[in-house]
Amino acid sequence: MNYVQDVLRQEKKNGQRVCGDVFLMERSREYTLAVLCDGIGSGIYANIAATTCASRLLQLAMGNMSTQAAALLTAESMHRARKEAFPFAAFTLAKIFSDGHYTIHTYESPVPLVVADGMGFLPAMTKLRAGKEWVEETAGILYPGDGLMLFTDGVSQAGMGRGYPMGVGEKRISDVLNYLLDHDKNEEEICDGVMELVFEKCGGVWEDDTTLAFLKNREGKRLVIMTGPPSNPSMDREYVLSGMEKDGWKVVCGSSTADIVSRVVGQVVEKKDRKGVYGSIPEYRIQGLDVVSEGALVLNRVCNILEDSLQEVEEPNVVEKISLLMQQADRVDFLVGGAYNDAHGTLDFKEMGVMPRNMIVRILAKKLKAMGKIVEITNY
Repeated sequence: MNYVQDVLRQEKKNGQRVCGDVFLMERSREYTLAVLCDGIGSGIYANIAATTCASRLLQLAMGNMSTQAAALLTAESMHRARKEAFPFAAFTLAKIFSDGHYTIHTYESPVPLVVADGMGFLPAMTKLRAGKEWVEETAGILYPGDGLMLFTDGVSQAGMGRGYPMGVGEKRISDVLNYLLDHDKNEEEICDGVMELVFEKCGGVWEDDTTLAFLKNREGKRLVIMTGPPSNPSMDREYVLSGMEKDGWKVVCGSSTADIVSRVVGQVVEKKDRKGVYGSIPEYRIQGLDVVSEGALVLNRVCNILEDSLQEVEEPNVVEKISLLMQQADRVDFLVGGAYNDAHGTLDFKEMGVMPRNMIVRILAKKLKAMGKIVEITNY
């Protein structure tokens, strides 16, 4: 499984309260979409124009429309801004499939840089007519370790009027990128290095809204969570084997679920020594699984700390272990059994604020997606 990691650097124009550039991403198991829009002018009006354009592009590209058709339709609509008060935004739209194939479409924007085999270069672009406007297109394949660098004209036009008639340009940005790659800089350091160049060429101020996004294609990390018995016992074997056959870390949340897993895989459930800590939750052991514990109660507690920093925890408890795995994973697959649990409707659970399994899984999925994870929920 490939995963597209993003590193974003963004600065608003000096004197403005908001940035007129907008960067949005949407991930699924089939592809990753990234769109960078630059609204005309600066400030709130530019931000509104960019947000509108970015949202529309994502909506079109996630539907039944190809990214080419989405880009052409959006660019064609921008022609109105040439003659009337219509929100205008330049854009770059990139789609990277799970196998590494990608397409890029740009409209009135700098040409993105491609990083392949440790070298950055400007790809050849083909012009496509969009009514009275033009869209540029390119395509290729990213192998693990390769990437794309998208940026607005706040980067490429840095230094305009300060010794660079048209700004430093994409070629100079490419040279800086390769210099940093040659010195084994990572994505964070590369983005910082390019932004430092822009700031220097602008005389120590941000003369324009400036956005830089580095998209790196790499091997993804998967976490599989099985929680709750299936609604029909006849599905037990399919449920367990589906989870066990997936690559990645494997977690079981629920004592009844653990019994089903142990029966199907032919392994004994062993109970680990419970730490003498108030509120500690039982943890079990099944060979071939990374963490085994209780169900809804654990998932509720995971939800409470999921966004906290846990890297410094020396001896994590079971809730912290699962939270850490979720933070480290790029994709989380929930296999959710639909059998009704009487305990979820008791006053004890309600008094503690423990949400039922299906509800807490949806809330966790929403949080994980906001953290940039790919999330799949399969109900049994």
